Amino acid sequence: MLAFWRDTLTASKWFGRSLKRGDWLWLMIAVILASSTVTLVKQLGDTVQQSMLRKASESLSADYVIRSSRPIEQKWSKLAIDEGLKTAQSTTLTTMALSNQQFQLVQLKGISDSYPLRGSINQTKDLAFQALQTDQAWVEPKLISLLQLTQESRLTLGYLELGLAGSIQPRALINPMSSFAPQIFITLATLNKTKLIGPGSRVTYELSLAGSEKQITAFAEKIAQQNNPHWQTLSAQAPSEDLGNSLKTAWLFLDLSALSAVLIAGMSILIASRFYLTRWESSMALMRAFGAHNAKMQRLFALQLTWIAMFSSLIGILIGYGLSLLLKPVLADYFQPLIVTPPWSALLTGFLSGILVLWSFAWQAFQTALQTSPMQILKSVPRNPKSIHWLMSFALLLGLISLMFDMESMLWILPGLVTISLILLLAASLLLKGIQKLQHYSRGWFHIALSNLLKEPGLVRIQLVSVGLVLFVLMLMSFVRQDLLQNWQASLPANTPNTFIMNIQPDQESQVSKILANQQLSPPLVPMARGRLIAINQQPLIASEQKSDRARRMLEREANIALLAEIPKYNVVTEEINRDDLTLPRVSVEASMAELFGIQLGDTLSFNFAGQSYDYQVSSLRKVEWQSFRLNFFLYWNRLQSMH
Repeated sequence: MLAFWRDTLTASKWFGRSLKRGDWLWLMIAVILASSTVTLVKQLGDTVQQSMLRKASESLSADYVIRSSRPIEQKWSKLAIDEGLKTAQSTTLTTMALSNQQFQLVQLKGISDSYPLRGSINQTKDLAFQALQTDQAWVEPKLISLLQLTQESRLTLGYLELGLAGSIQPRALINPMSSFAPQIFITLATLNKTKLIGPGSRVTYELSLAGSEKQITAFAEKIAQQNNPHWQTLSAQAPSEDLGNSLKTAWLFLDLSALSAVLIAGMSILIASRFYLTRWESSMALMRAFGAHNAKMQRLFALQLTWIAMFSSLIGILIGYGLSLLLKPVLADYFQPLIVTPPWSALLTGFLSGILVLWSFAWQAFQTALQTSPMQILKSVPRNPKSIHWLMSFALLLGLISLMFDMESMLWILPGLVTISLILLLAASLLLKGIQKLQHYSRGWFHIALSNLLKEPGLVRIQLVSVGLVLFVLMLMSFVRQDLLQNWQASLPANTPNTFIMNIQPDQESQVSKILANQQLSPPLVPMARGRLIAINQQPLIASEQKSDRARRMLEREANIALLAEIPKYNVVTEEINRDDLTLPRVSVEASMAELFGIQLGDTLSFNFAGQSYDYQVSSLRKVEWQSFRLNFFLYWNRLQSMH
């Protein structure tokens, strides 16, 4: 132990003298680049992620929401409370409101006292605001103009007449009813007194939860195990499947950008360490000549490299964190509120990354220097790097990558890196063999250059593999960026619709067309019916028996079905049957829905419309680009055959 502390003191003195002379400048710059980049990306990524999650939580008014078409048992609320979660309940239905002798379709939402769990009530100045009482309601500003409401107005809902406690702006992520059914908020006790909920009522029940990420994840796992066909879960982590995938791609892009910077810095360390190798070899050869043993030399030079890594990483994390503070005002323009995460995780990750990147790429040179013979003083001795040193460098590199990616990502990153590394190693070996053959036919300076390459084939291989990995990560980043930014944009046509008009009645069609024509607009007005798929080839479809959550949800709700004479040109027909072979009115089915329920061409589909059953025959299957923002439907009927 005493020898270790003596060597530590000696190594520290050597490091100090070398630092003053600038001996380790290029190694230090490379480590600073790696650690500062990782720190900056980690801090910015965490801040952006938490800010987006907070915004999503405020839009959901919670961190996690269970939504059901049937009442949610109280035991789940009690279980959530027992696990330290905050809870809130709400019940939503569509009904009619009466005020000033006018009726209006509204979306009525009964809420508990703890609503909202995240964020606050968005008050507006249209009406004087006050806390919600049992005989009062909050209304959406749009309803004020539709019913010409004032502070003294009364709203009739079912069996109750309510006063107005103020106007608020709903914060739901997507509310498809908001365009023609403004929201009204009342207490759950008040909702029960209206007696609007009865047999046949279409009601949505919600249990909202808020807590730490660990608590929410644990509770969500228990909910998933129930596999309840009536439940739909929403999370601030991924309010929708598409948005969740986009967020994962965004985090992956950030991590890959940090990894590419680290690998580039590692390449700099790999090249720089070869220049320092000659100096190390001379020092070690001299020490060996004076009788120094392996353990002493290993400690002295390992401690010097460790001091370089720690000192440079410390500078790097300070630079990275400083840059994140400079970018804070820029992020504040995009996120309200901006949630700046504590920097400790980013600082620790950046610090460890700097140490690992130095050792990962300098390990080969370090081990080669330790094998220096005293004869190195008199003549050059060929170097013979061992395969075990390559494996150690790769293991250190994997440790470095594990700091940046989660276990799920590592499961495909690790096989990918191993496969690419082996391919690059094979290519490097073939290249060296080609150079060896080419050397026999070369002359002059070209012959000398090839000879120098062949002197250290191991070094050439590891450099080629490292350069290949850097290029591979950069190429992967370009594909991720393409997926993240361009695919969705490329799928949108030049004049993508951004406004939709729904619920146009047949007697209003000509008037609506005239209004649109006055604005130089001529969009297609697509007739639509709402029906529920109940059987395929006379075999009943029961939602509770479906294995897929998506299939259960589609059977539990009514589908919007378009009535058109011909299938739109922007839908690609993948399969079609001869119309003369059909005996029933025809229906065209979207391909993914057909795959979900095993629907084939010629099958008979039974639908329920307002209590009456009708049969249709599948005439074609279609591929739909749902991202196109066009009028897309799972089902198309032939309008001429479906007027019954």
